[in-house]
Amino acid sequence: MGACQVNAPVNGITLRRATSRDARAILECHHSAVHEIACNDYPPPTLNEWSPPVTTERVNLYSPRDTTVVAEIASGTIVGFGELITSNNELRALYVSAYAGGLGVGSAILQELEHIARAAGCPSLTFNSSITAEPFYLRHGYSVVSRGEHTLSSGGTMACVRLTKQL
Repeated sequence: MGACQVNAPVNGITLRRATSRDARAILECHHSAVHEIACNDYPPPTLNEWSPPVTTERVNLYSPRDTTVVAEIASGTIVGFGELITSNNELRALYVSAYAGGLGVGSAILQELEHIARAAGCPSLTFNSSITAEPFYLRHGYSVVSRGEHTLSSGGTMACVRLTKQL
């Protein structure tokens, strides 16, 4: 796969492939989305397992995949990111900082990830979504496959919705 196609900014949002220098900003976006947006749908212990505090150790351990895309606003601040696992036809992650919600950041990232997936030959995307994000994906043409539990890297579980979309 080639470099992320960076188009003219949409609503002041520029998309590009993530680099290792983006690790802290990516983890901070994840933490903000989980603790400030999903907090109405999940209890604090789940939120803390899902996205622990951003520490130097976590930043040093994080390495974006070649299919990780970040969204920057005009100031160069990263306000969201998304990740694919094309070999599994899987949308792995899509998170937007709480303060950038409702600005089209998530939609722009999702459209770019779908473009990358199509170019890689993915016939569809399937993934586990938080119950918080379910309405977002339904608005973008995804369908519910099932409801269940997602196992976090810590071993804990959280309620999720399995979604899919034909590309």
